[in-house]
Amino acid sequence: MEHERISLKPELLAAGNILLVDTMVVRAEWQDKFSRHKTHKRQFASMDPNSTGIMVDAMTGVLTVGWKRDEELKVDVVEIPLKGAELGFYIVLPHETQGVLDVDKQLLASSRTIAYLASELVPTAVHLEIPKFRLHRVLYLKKILQNMGIVLAFSAETADFSSIISL
Repeated sequence: MEHERISLKPELLAAGNILLVDTMVVRAEWQDKFSRHKTHKRQFASMDPNSTGIMVDAMTGVLTVGWKRDEELKVDVVEIPLKGAELGFYIVLPHETQGVLDVDKQLLASSRTIAYLASELVPTAVHLEIPKFRLHRVLYLKKILQNMGIVLAFSAETADFSSIISL
């Protein structure tokens, strides 16, 4: 894996600040690749009922994937295998365009779990259209950590990290 040098702003390193960095990178290919010449612009639905959606690049193909339909939750579940790994990419697709929030509420209210949704998938040839995407998330944890009782670490007067770092 390649490592990249990161330049930090000096104010991030000022006394009293703490910088926690954690990265999870999964650079995986689909086991069965989508053809580049079958990637095209497509209307992608929005959760905003007043929106007509947005145009995105969509990967398209007929792939044999793990699949099942759950009539109670009104979803289809697909597992797209990743090349050379025992990992898969799971998609839970509501039958209704605005059904994402309903599925979330139903999962919380029922005995069904994500593990249940990912179980008993049947290999099936499925026509898939998936928007090209990247997942990226930045979390600001100072208030969360303080609410958990980690308060001294955020004060220049009381923070003592001498046992975990040496300069």
